[in-house]
Amino acid sequence: MQSRLKALERLERVELPAEERRLAFRFPPSRRSGDVVARLEGVGHQYGTHRVFSGVDLVVRRGERIAVVGANGNGKTTLLRILAGRLKPTEGRVVLGHNVAVGYYAQHVADELDARASIFEEVWRHSAVEDLATVRAALGTMLFSGDDVDKSIGVLSGGEKARVALARLMVAPGNFLLMDEPTNHLDLESAEALAAALETFDGTLVFVSHNRSFVNRLATRIWNVAAGRVEEFPGNLTEYMDHCARVAAAWGHPEAPVQSAASEPAGGRRAGARPSGRASERSPLSKQRLAKIAALEERIAALEKAQAERALELSKPEVYADRARYGELLGAYQRDAAKIEELLARWERAQSSE
Repeated sequence: MQSRLKALERLERVELPAEERRLAFRFPPSRRSGDVVARLEGVGHQYGTHRVFSGVDLVVRRGERIAVVGANGNGKTTLLRILAGRLKPTEGRVVLGHNVAVGYYAQHVADELDARASIFEEVWRHSAVEDLATVRAALGTMLFSGDDVDKSIGVLSGGEKARVALARLMVAPGNFLLMDEPTNHLDLESAEALAAALETFDGTLVFVSHNRSFVNRLATRIWNVAAGRVEEFPGNLTEYMDHCARVAAAWGHPEAPVQSAASEPAGGRRAGARPSGRASERSPLSKQRLAKIAALEERIAALEKAQAERALELSKPEVYADRARYGELLGAYQRDAAKIEELLARWERAQSSE
């Protein structure tokens, strides 16, 4: 028996890699806010001469879970940054309600973290508690333990930075949680665990996500950012897409604007006016037209992805302060916005031409 124990002691201790362990999410109780959590009054924003949206009048009420959807580049992140107070709108204002404390998770989490701080320091300085053990426990649920907590933020991977940002929220979530693509660095099981925790969160949630099941599970209201405005719908994503399909059919567009990504349920200039999946999955068309439509859809998707990245860059104060960089980005944004409109028009003609 003694020899077996010695043999066991000599064995190298193997730790499961972080991605094979399970993330655990627990949001503490938050203080009760007023019934009206936030009010958007005539909110609009533009980058140079390009208007993203305007005339947005919306109310966020306590306990709601609002999903912000829309095509890439339409302004979902811009709207969330304005709500979070990270970006001042060029028009209108946002008024927070009584006793409201904002917690914000950015899509590009590195923008919100101090690269010079350690993991522990970054979470500790944002903590609403004085107990070190509580902070360490939160880090443990995000798979940071032992010497890991002393690592510098600057050397972490994108996924590790995302876990630090989530740990920050768990020690100081506020009662008005704003989350931009929180499942980007999570596997399926972790995304489901986060959704389960947010279902029991006793505050208010506004979020952006491309994960359709995540949106459907959480959303009690939909904001669709499209065509320079924000459309509001009470219900989840499936109910909203059904509504869009009925509207499209009523207007003579029987092929409903059901999208392949949660962010694009009806994004476009009108219902049914934006690509809605692979060309080969729609009504019978000639091979030549199918190929043309598919090529247009690929170009539109690539441009919209680039527009979303530019919109985020344009919203950063340091980019705005660099006139040359800002002008370069703005010029590219405006050129591609015009290209997208042209390609959408060509896509519509390709769909309807005999």
